[in-house]
Amino acid sequence: MAEVSGTLARIGSTGVLPVGHRERSLPFSYYDHTRTVVGYSVAYLEPVVDAITRRLGLAQLTVQMVPVTPQTLAARIQSGEVAIECGTTANTVAAAGQVAFSTTVFLARPRLLTRRGSDVDDWSDLRGQSVVAVAGTSAEQLLARMNDEKPMGMTLVAAKDTAQALQALEAGRVVAYADDDAVLDGQRLRAKSPANWMVTGTPKAADHLAFALPPGDPEFKRLVDGAIAAAQTGGLAAKIHARWFEQPVPPKGISLNQPLGDDLAALFAAPNDRRPAAG
Repeated sequence: MAEVSGTLARIGSTGVLPVGHRERSLPFSYYDHTRTVVGYSVAYLEPVVDAITRRLGLAQLTVQMVPVTPQTLAARIQSGEVAIECGTTANTVAAAGQVAFSTTVFLARPRLLTRRGSDVDDWSDLRGQSVVAVAGTSAEQLLARMNDEKPMGMTLVAAKDTAQALQALEAGRVVAYADDDAVLDGQRLRAKSPANWMVTGTPKAADHLAFALPPGDPEFKRLVDGAIAAAQTGGLAAKIHARWFEQPVPPKGISLNQPLGDDLAALFAAPNDRRPAAG
């Protein structure tokens, strides 16, 4: 085995790469109808696994998929139970105190999922209303700031994951579900009647979605960053985007119909791990 330390040494000694994933975050990281973990974020695993396998000189590397939530992610990264998380985690200042982050893989903007025809068209319409967000996400933090700064008198409901958030919305316990726009588009497709729901609200500042990594391990981060950057500048990332945002996706075979935008194309041309100044 090559001379390595930290995370790479542990992977080399076991021959296993433990990967954190989300269970229901379509189209990024979720189970399809065969209980296989699929999605945009998961598709980046192939070049990352190839880079790790080559660096360690292994004949084969076993990928072990480990479900995580925003609440369990940091602990599982820090304990070594997960070496890399391919999900929907935003690279924020607050989160960076607990985990490291890879090169950005997606740019998403917080918006709202509401019932079509409802009185909620924008963030200001949430005044005095109940709204749900997944606990630990940047959307939850955004709503809390809005409540403190305005104040808006919203009742904030914290869901454990996207499925629970969608369930609260469909059941009428809240008037809106706040999350990144691409996540909300995916959850709309998961709804019992997708046509009844719409993504609305003025887009907020972009969240920089990246892969969570063990803190204090620059050797592992450099390797992962290099694999992601090569995928982005070499054209693979654009193909991954087309597969998960422009073509029909499981389980319902419906497309999100989201062509590659200028901001994401610019990221692919010049990969980086920058984050917004305030998280």
